[in-house]
Amino acid sequence: MTENERKTVFMLGAGASKGSVYNLPCMSGFFEEQIDDEQLEDFLRWFYQDASRDTYNLEAVLSYLELARTRAAQWGYAHKTKFQAQSLFDATIGYVKKGFAYPLIQKFVVIT
Repeated sequence: MTENERKTVFMLGAGASKGSVYNLPCMSGFFEEQIDDEQLEDFLRWFYQDASRDTYNLEAVLSYLELARTRAAQWGYAHKTKFQAQSLFDATIGYVKKGFAYPLIQKFVVIT
Protein backbone atom coordinates (compact mmCIF):
# COMPACT_ATOMS: atom_id res chain seq x y z
CA MET A 1 0.00 0.00 0.00
CA THR A 2 1.39 3.39 -0.95
CA GLU A 3 1.12 6.55 1.14
CA ASN A 4 -1.59 7.84 -1.20
CA GLU A 5 -3.70 4.74 -0.56
CA ARG A 6 -3.71 5.07 3.24
CA LYS A 7 -7.07 5.43 4.87
CA THR A 8 -8.16 6.84 8.19
CA VAL A 9 -10.09 4.76 10.71
CA PHE A 10 -12.24 6.30 13.40
CA MET A 11 -12.80 4.07 16.41
CA LEU A 12 -15.90 5.32 18.17
CA GLY A 13 -16.46 5.06 21.89
CA ALA A 14 -18.73 2.66 23.75
CA GLY A 15 -21.78 4.87 23.39
CA ALA A 16 -21.70 4.53 19.61
CA SER A 17 -20.68 0.89 19.32
CA LYS A 18 -22.34 -0.79 22.28
CA GLY A 19 -25.51 1.23 21.84
CA SER A 20 -25.94 0.27 18.20
CA VAL A 21 -28.49 -2.28 17.01
CA TYR A 22 -25.49 -4.56 16.42
CA ASN A 23 -24.35 -4.39 20.07
CA LEU A 24 -20.72 -4.00 18.94
CA PRO A 25 -17.94 -4.64 21.45
CA CYS A 26 -16.37 -1.91 23.56
CA MET A 27 -12.62 -1.28 23.92
CA SER A 28 -12.61 -3.10 27.25
CA GLY A 29 -13.78 -6.66 26.83
CA PHE A 30 -13.24 -6.58 23.06
CA PHE A 31 -11.24 -9.81 23.05
CA GLU A 32 -13.15 -13.10 23.17
CA GLU A 33 -12.30 -16.00 25.45
CA GLN A 34 -10.28 -17.77 22.77
CA ILE A 35 -8.59 -16.13 19.81
CA ASP A 36 -7.76 -18.17 16.71
CA ASP A 37 -4.40 -16.42 16.18
CA GLU A 38 -1.92 -18.21 18.47
CA GLN A 39 0.66 -15.39 18.31
CA LEU A 40 -1.93 -12.79 19.36
CA GLU A 41 -3.34 -15.07 22.07
CA ASP A 42 0.15 -15.63 23.54
CA PHE A 43 0.89 -11.90 23.44
CA LEU A 44 -2.36 -11.03 25.23
CA ARG A 45 -1.63 -13.57 27.97
CA TRP A 46 1.84 -12.03 28.41
CA PHE A 47 0.57 -8.44 28.24
CA TYR A 48 -2.20 -8.93 30.81
CA GLN A 49 -0.61 -11.67 32.95
CA ASP A 50 -3.29 -12.89 35.38
CA ALA A 51 -5.98 -10.31 34.56
CA SER A 52 -9.49 -11.36 33.69
CA ARG A 53 -10.14 -11.54 29.94
CA ASP A 54 -13.01 -9.06 30.20
CA THR A 55 -10.54 -6.38 31.35
CA TYR A 56 -8.38 -6.70 28.22
CA ASN A 57 -8.54 -3.34 26.48
CA LEU A 58 -8.18 -3.00 22.72
CA GLU A 59 -7.03 0.62 22.97
CA ALA A 60 -4.23 -0.29 25.41
CA VAL A 61 -3.07 -3.17 23.19
CA LEU A 62 -3.04 -1.06 20.01
CA SER A 63 -1.26 1.81 21.79
CA TYR A 64 1.46 -0.49 23.13
CA LEU A 65 1.99 -2.18 19.77
CA GLU A 66 2.02 1.13 17.87
CA LEU A 67 4.75 2.47 20.16
CA ALA A 68 6.69 -0.80 20.00
CA ARG A 69 6.62 -0.96 16.19
CA THR A 70 7.39 2.71 15.55
CA ARG A 71 9.82 3.46 18.40
CA ALA A 72 11.64 0.17 19.01
CA ALA A 73 14.73 1.23 17.06
CA GLN A 74 15.02 4.55 18.90
CA TRP A 75 14.73 2.73 22.21
CA GLY A 76 17.55 0.36 21.33
CA TYR A 77 15.56 -2.82 20.70
CA ALA A 78 16.65 -5.31 18.06
CA HIS A 79 15.00 -5.41 14.62
CA LYS A 80 13.39 -8.74 15.59
CA THR A 81 11.41 -6.98 18.34
CA LYS A 82 10.12 -4.41 15.86
CA PHE A 83 9.14 -7.17 13.44
CA GLN A 84 7.24 -9.01 16.15
CA ALA A 85 5.44 -5.81 17.10
CA GLN A 86 4.48 -5.20 13.46
CA SER A 87 3.24 -8.77 13.12
CA LEU A 88 1.22 -8.50 16.33
CA PHE A 89 -0.16 -5.12 15.28
CA ASP A 90 -1.28 -6.62 11.96
CA ALA A 91 -2.85 -9.61 13.75
CA THR A 92 -4.71 -7.27 16.12
CA ILE A 93 -6.05 -5.19 13.22
CA GLY A 94 -7.15 -8.42 11.54
CA TYR A 95 -8.95 -9.42 14.73
CA VAL A 96 -10.64 -6.00 14.86
CA LYS A 97 -11.83 -6.43 11.27
CA LYS A 98 -13.49 -9.71 12.25
CA GLY A 99 -15.11 -8.01 15.24
CA PHE A 100 -16.74 -5.48 12.92
CA ALA A 101 -17.87 -8.03 10.35
CA TYR A 102 -21.42 -6.71 10.05
CA PRO A 103 -22.65 -5.95 6.50
CA LEU A 104 -24.17 -2.54 7.30
CA ILE A 105 -21.12 -1.45 9.29
CA GLN A 106 -18.76 -2.50 6.48
CA LYS A 107 -20.62 -0.17 4.13
CA PHE A 108 -19.55 2.84 6.18
CA VAL A 109 -16.40 1.70 8.01
CA VAL A 110 -13.25 0.74 6.14
CA ILE A 111 -10.42 -0.74 8.21
CA THR A 112 -7.15 -1.18 6.33
